[in-house]
Amino acid sequence: MGVIIGSFVLAGCNTNKEQFSLTSKSYEMWRDYITPTKNESLWKSIPWRSSFREGLIDANEHKKPLLLWAMNGHPLGCT
Repeated sequence: MGVIIGSFVLAGCNTNKEQFSLTSKSYEMWRDYITPTKNESLWKSIPWRSSFREGLIDANEHKKPLLLWAMNGHPLGCT
């Protein structure tokens, strides 16, 4: 089983020795590939509040729950 999994890992490794260079054609392809889609950007339409007090007032007015996101460190775990 280990040999089978190992062969899949090795087969998936990029053995292309050609050095990557960014050209105008590859730039457009990569730009389009990494640009978020409309569905991936929907979180921007949420009316986030930057202060806890603003959120409490707004949640109370609309009779809605409040999400408090509190954390320590980098949001991507890069600490």
